[in-house]
Amino acid sequence: MRVVWIEDARRDLESIYLFLARVSQKAAVRVHNGIYDEAGKLSLSPFMGEAMGDFAPDHRTLFVKPNYKIVYRVCDEMVVIVAIWDCRKNPDKLRKTIN
Repeated sequence: MRVVWIEDARRDLESIYLFLARVSQKAAVRVHNGIYDEAGKLSLSPFMGEAMGDFAPDHRTLFVKPNYKIVYRVCDEMVVIVAIWDCRKNPDKLRKTIN
């Protein structure tokens, strides 16, 4: 299955990288690559993430350590990455992001 990133999700990943790079370039690369690698695994196992239930019934999340979730949906033969979410943020903002 093909993994597709929408532009907002790409910006999320870039923002995380830039924020972390101010403190540690090494940490920024590690987190960026970790998120990207985990998203790639969805091509082989698209339902490995947890369903979001009533919060967003057609979306799933995949937890990526230390503090991030990949928010995605499975459509036809694609996994669509819609957001990279920092779990320390208010979840109400996530609802606005994906709806």
